[in-house]
Amino acid sequence: MVMARLQDCSATLDYHLKTDPKETEKRRQNLLELLEYIDGPLNISEVVMQELVVVLGRSIFRALQRRDRSPYDIIDLEDDVPFLDPNWILLEPTYEILLRIVCNKDVEPKVLVQLLSKNFIAKVIKLVDSDDARERDYVKTIVLRIYGKCMTLRSFIRKSVQHLCLKATFETEVPNGVGELLELLAPIINAIKPPLRDEHKELMLKVILPLHRVKTFSTFYAQLVSCMTPFLDKDPSLASEVVAALLRLWPVAAATKQVLFLGRVGTDVRPDAACGIQKDAGRSRPSHGTLHQMRALSGSRAGAGFLEK
Repeated sequence: MVMARLQDCSATLDYHLKTDPKETEKRRQNLLELLEYIDGPLNISEVVMQELVVVLGRSIFRALQRRDRSPYDIIDLEDDVPFLDPNWILLEPTYEILLRIVCNKDVEPKVLVQLLSKNFIAKVIKLVDSDDARERDYVKTIVLRIYGKCMTLRSFIRKSVQHLCLKATFETEVPNGVGELLELLAPIINAIKPPLRDEHKELMLKVILPLHRVKTFSTFYAQLVSCMTPFLDKDPSLASEVVAALLRLWPVAAATKQVLFLGRVGTDVRPDAACGIQKDAGRSRPSHGTLHQMRALSGSRAGAGFLEK
């Protein structure tokens, strides 16, 4: 039964072309039957399982459909009407099958590593750029499950996620999925034990912190906080570098972002840490010129009052 359904679903779809609704429904029913079959003990060979993964890849790896955005939409993405991919009736069961394969207890980690090549996983992670939030959520969940189950793939997944964060910061005007990428990093960061190694500090200072420059920063602010806070808790000495970076990136012409930047200082960079008061390190308070610069940049009494504390 499995091979017959796989053959029916083996053709690569072009989601940008109109297809016969009957063919679409037939494929959907085949996917639902496969989903029902694997929702339990897997009594199929690794060869068949590998073919199943290939078929799933043909269904989800594609040129992503984009919504039409006006210049105003790019400025204010928080008011965006959610984009719903018209092909979700096929994409959803495909993602669900992949998720259940990854989570199935009968699929041992070493088998899963053989089934999911690094190239396959990299393509999955890139789909976090989808305009459809439902797809981004599936990608995040699947990658987290793979990360938790396959230790040999963890380094590759971390590097892939960091690469996409850098791409969102420096190459893409309106990136999707930054919040989901940060949600992938958050549990990884929380699991880091102090003292922080140089690679951990580089992740904070060179990958996560520069995300403040992204135009759509406010849409993933909460996730950014959840990633930065553990670093500062584990190594408060990083606070001085965070403050310096915020000064360099200060949004002079964006009042809303100024409030968020001040919130960063108020919640994560504690006043004593921000001033560099480290008994062990013997550091001293930054100059009054630095604090004056922040007050001048913020241009608000609330900001100035906070920085005097």
